[in-house]
Amino acid sequence: MAQCDQGDACSNFYCAYLHSPEWDPCEAGSKCVDIMCSHTSHPPDRILQQQQQENNNQEVQLPNSKPLKSIEQRQIERQNTQLPILAAKDEFCRRLQKERVLVVRAETGSGKSTQLPQYAAEYFGGLVVCTQPRVIAAISLARRVANEYDGISVGKSVGYRVGHASVGKDNNRVPGTDILYVTDAALVQENQESGVLRDTRVLIIDEAHERSLYTDIVIGMAKLLLNMRPTDFYVVISSATVDPKKFLDFFQLTDSSILNVPGRLYEVRIGYDPNPRGSIVEHAISVLFKLYDQFQGHTLVFLPGAREIQQAIDLFNRNIPKNCVALPLYAALSPEEQNQVLQFDEGPNNELRMVVFCTNIAETSVTINNVRLVIDSGLVKEPRFDNERRLPIIETMQISRSSADQRTGRAGRTAPGYCIRLYKQTDLIRQNIEPTILRSSLDLVALRIICLRLDPMEFPFIDPPDATIIKASLDLLKKLSCIDTDHFITRRGQLFNELGFDPCYSAFLVDTYLEHGPILDLLASVVPILTTSSFRSDMIGALEEEKQAARNRVIDGAKEHDSDLLYLVSIFKKWCVSGSIDPNTHSCQICHMRSSKESSCASCRAAYSRTHLLNNRTLCIIENLYETTIKVLTNSHWQLNPGTLVDTEESDILGINLIKYFPERRGEILSKRTRFKDAIMIQSGFYATLSDSSVFSHRKIVNPHFIAMSVMELSSDVHRIDQLHPCQSPSESTEQPIITNVVVNS
Repeated sequence: MAQCDQGDACSNFYCAYLHSPEWDPCEAGSKCVDIMCSHTSHPPDRILQQQQQENNNQEVQLPNSKPLKSIEQRQIERQNTQLPILAAKDEFCRRLQKERVLVVRAETGSGKSTQLPQYAAEYFGGLVVCTQPRVIAAISLARRVANEYDGISVGKSVGYRVGHASVGKDNNRVPGTDILYVTDAALVQENQESGVLRDTRVLIIDEAHERSLYTDIVIGMAKLLLNMRPTDFYVVISSATVDPKKFLDFFQLTDSSILNVPGRLYEVRIGYDPNPRGSIVEHAISVLFKLYDQFQGHTLVFLPGAREIQQAIDLFNRNIPKNCVALPLYAALSPEEQNQVLQFDEGPNNELRMVVFCTNIAETSVTINNVRLVIDSGLVKEPRFDNERRLPIIETMQISRSSADQRTGRAGRTAPGYCIRLYKQTDLIRQNIEPTILRSSLDLVALRIICLRLDPMEFPFIDPPDATIIKASLDLLKKLSCIDTDHFITRRGQLFNELGFDPCYSAFLVDTYLEHGPILDLLASVVPILTTSSFRSDMIGALEEEKQAARNRVIDGAKEHDSDLLYLVSIFKKWCVSGSIDPNTHSCQICHMRSSKESSCASCRAAYSRTHLLNNRTLCIIENLYETTIKVLTNSHWQLNPGTLVDTEESDILGINLIKYFPERRGEILSKRTRFKDAIMIQSGFYATLSDSSVFSHRKIVNPHFIAMSVMELSSDVHRIDQLHPCQSPSESTEQPIITNVVVNS
C-alpha cells in the first residue's frame, strides 16, 4: 500500500493511503458533536451538537454529506480498479460457503487484504473480522476499506480494534457493523472480555505465514469455533507465501481447498554470490559497489540487524556515489525515520537514488516503490527464549525459502529487477521460519488461554509446543498464585491478565506495590520500560554523530545515576513533561496552541524527541502502559490495599524485589575485565560483556552486584547485558527468590 505523500500532516479524513499511527483525525468521526473539538479532520456527514438539538434528535445529514455506497457502486469501482483478486470473487464466496475453511494463497499486489473482507461482508452478512499481525496495518487497512466500502471513513460499516498501548486508550477501537480489522493480540483480549467471536460470521486470518504468537492462538480458537458452530462460522487463511499443507492438515482439508490468486509482480532475475567466510557487511558493500551502476532506481540491502546496518552505512558512506542517499530501515526506528524511506520519492528527491539498508521488516510490512536491485544477505536475527535458563536469546539464522522469495519480490513491484543472494541456493533449508510460539516464553500465553476457559495442555496449537514447556509455565503460574491446583484462574490471575505483562513482571509490580504503595509511580514507569524491548535500542542512532550523542547522554546519565533503570525512568519523565498543557489556559507551555482535551502537545513532544534522538512512538507506548497500569492497580474492583512502607531507599526496594522474581538475572562485575568478560552471571555461570548504553560502563563501580534485566546471547560464547540495577550480594540478601525450580530440564 502506498504512503500518503503528505505523511501525518494529511488532513483528509477519507485518505486511502498509508499513515503512521500518529496520524490523528477525530476518531469519533461522524458521531463527534463537540463544536470545539481540537481535531481538524472530520467526516462530512458529521452532525454537531447544535444541529442535533435544532433537529430534535432526528437523523439529518449535512449538505455535503456522502450517502453510503451501494453494492452496485462498489462493483463498478472494483471493475475500474481491476485488482487481480476480483477475478476470484465469485469462486471465493461460493467455495467458502461450501467448504467453511478456505486457504487463499494470493500473491503480492493482488488486493487480498482489502477486498476479501468486503466480498465476505456482502455475501455472508453478519460481522467479518480480519486479523493483522501489526497495528499500523490494521488501522490503515480499516481506513482504506471504509472509504471503498462506505464512501466515508471508519466508524460506520468498517472499524478496527488494536492494543491500547500502541495508539492510546482513546484511539484503539472504532466500531464497525460489517467489517472489523483487528490485531491478533487484540482479538484474543477482546474475546476474553466480550466474546466478539460469538458474533463473527467470517474470520479472515491475514498474513498467516508470519505465525506470530497470537496468530497461532487465533488459529486454534478458529478450529474450536468451527466445531462449536458447524453451520454459521467460516474461516479464511490468507497469505502471499503461506505453507498450504500445514493449514490443510490442521483443518483436515484436501489440496483442492487452496485458492490461488496471481499478483502484480514483474520478472526478477536471481543471482548468487556467496560470502567467502568474511564479514557479511563488507561482502554486501563490495557487491553493492559492483552492481550499483548497472541498475537504475533504488536498492534494498537486507542485513540481519540494526548493528550490521549501522556498520554498512558507515562503510558505504566513505565512497558513496554521487546523487545517492543511504538510509536505515528497521523496526526500532521512529515513524519519522521510517518515513524518510517510505516517502522518499514524494519529496524533492527526484534526482536522487536511495540505498536502503534494512532488516526483514522490508519483506512484507512496508512497500518501497521503484526498487530495482535487492542484495540479500540471507540472514535474520530471531529472538528465542531459553526455557532452561529462562533467558532471552538473539540468534542470527539463515532465512527460510519463503522469506527469500519475499525479499526477491521487492525488486519486482513496479518494474523488472534483479536480486543477488549472498549465499548458496542449497543454504535455504527451511521452507518457513520457525513459528514464534515454539521459541517464546509461554507463561503469558498459558495465562491467556486459561482466561479463555481452555486448557493449555489440550489447546489445538497448529504447531504444539513441547508439553514439558507448557507444564513449566503452568507450574510457574501456580507459584505466582495465578491459578489453583486444578488450573482454574484465580482473582490474582485475572488481575495479571488485565495488566497484560509477563506474569513475573506483573508479580513484581503488584507485590512491590502492595508493600510499598507510595512508589507506584516509579513501578508503573519501570515495568513498561522493561517490557518495551525496543526502548533502549531506539536510542542508539543510525548516523555516527547520533551514536556519539547517545553515548555522551549515557555518560552524563552515569554521573547522576548508578542504575540503568532509574536513568531510563529519568529520560521518560523528562519526555512526559515536554509540551505540557497549562491547566488554567488549556494551552501548550511551549508553542501556546490551545488544546481542550489533551494533556500534552503532540507536536512539541515529537519535536523534543527529535532533538534528543528519542523514538517518540516508543515513548507514547510506554506512557500508555504507564497510565493503564496505574488505572488498573488503583481500580476499586481489585480491592488492593497498598502498604506505606518506604523506610528503604527506592533503589534498594527495586533491587530486592526484582531478585525475588528474576534470580537468574543476578550477576557480579569482575575486578579484572577482559574482552567479552566484564561480568559473570551467578546462577548460570556464564560471562557477559557490558553494553555501551549502560551507565555501568561509564562510572566507577562501588557495588559490583547487580541484576541485569536485559541478557542477550549473541552467539554461543558471547552474552551482552544491559538495563542493570544494583542489588545486594547473595550473602547479604535475606529475601528468598519466589521463582525457583520452574525451569525446563534439557
